Amino acid sequence: RKVVLRAMPQSAPPPVATRGRDAVTFIVTVATASYVLWVLAGTVAWISHLGHRAAWLQRFLLAKGFPSNAPTKNLATFFIGNVPTALGFVLPHSLLPPKKLYALMHSWSKSELVHSIPIAGPVVTHFLRLPGSGRLVYNAIAAGTLHFLLFHFAPLATPVVAVLPFPKLTHVCLSVGFLAFAMLSMVFEPETYGLLGVGQILKWSPRYATPPPNNMDAITWMGVNSWRGGVKVGGLLFKNKPGLAKAFGGACFVLFTGVSILPATLTFGDCLTRGVAAFYLRRRSKSFRKWVASVEGAHLMTWAIRGCLLMAAFRAATKVNVEDLENMKTALKESSSSLSPLNAMACAGGTALVLRLAENHGASGDAKRDNKKKQKTDEKNEDDENENSELPVVEVSFASDAGVKPGEETKVPPVRRVGRLSSEIISC
Repeated sequence: RKVVLRAMPQSAPPPVATRGRDAVTFIVTVATASYVLWVLAGTVAWISHLGHRAAWLQRFLLAKGFPSNAPTKNLATFFIGNVPTALGFVLPHSLLPPKKLYALMHSWSKSELVHSIPIAGPVVTHFLRLPGSGRLVYNAIAAGTLHFLLFHFAPLATPVVAVLPFPKLTHVCLSVGFLAFAMLSMVFEPETYGLLGVGQILKWSPRYATPPPNNMDAITWMGVNSWRGGVKVGGLLFKNKPGLAKAFGGACFVLFTGVSILPATLTFGDCLTRGVAAFYLRRRSKSFRKWVASVEGAHLMTWAIRGCLLMAAFRAATKVNVEDLENMKTALKESSSSLSPLNAMACAGGTALVLRLAENHGASGDAKRDNKKKQKTDEKNEDDENENSELPVVEVSFASDAGVKPGEETKVPPVRRVGRLSSEIISC
């Protein structure tokens, strides 16, 4: 007798367990994405010292919204205290991109150690295998390490570079308004959920599961959405006038990135921190360089506005009465020293020059890499054509009287037209 052995089908998890697993996945995903967005908004507020200018916002902001720890005594202690925590953010952010992280997570999901986790083992295994989980975990690691860095950051309070001549209330309204506007624009943009990995994990439509192009980072994406949101609002304000709507979007971008994120009092430590962060962004992020190149005029406008504000700060510092001057001298003697206008301008000019060189060098590197890719593609196409040219040619003859003069039909044999089957057709 012939015995037929049939494999037993694997039993699917009970519906209750599946629903519970999906509910846990949904809660963890939404909570993680919300934390990432909060850290992103808090970082922008921290850079602009918003918590120092609006104390009532400190309880809602990341690390109180400004460098609130005890300042360091000198430049050496500033680097010693902050470089290790900065490396804790930079290293995983640079060495573990989402694709590599997802590959590691997928391999971890097969280990017995993960399967043996009490109660949560099946849920963790399922989560590690979900598309988009690598991107969500990557964002979570970046947000967590950045949170730790800003919470333990030791500022360098001296010397003071400039005090911006902004009314306090106006500056606070600009910072709060444009930060909220950029975040709302980002939340209402479908590609944001692809950037965070939420759309892929929760299996939303492709519109919400597709990340922005060119591996765009979150900070650049925030600036892009400040522009896009401005264009949308401009479209409502200036109907049937796309030029004005686009100009309104550019104005929102310039005011957000060029004015609202500036602190009221700019110290040398702030210049160092912002300079290093901006240099890292320009060198690492190809998407940032492409975006800046596409909005070159607006980008240069932000630099021009910052230069004008710096000059206005120096002019305001020279136009004070005797009493205010004495108060300033007393405050400087008790707390910190300030740079002279010449040194401050040299500091600002040097920072701008370094960042500009980083942008240009990164753009030239991108062009070289694109040319290499194009050359490789062309060489591959040439090799394919050479291989196809060595294939046998199929000839098909068609009888024709073309080219035969009247009365010479018997002398000249009929001319045959030869049609050759294209090598591209053969290769298909």
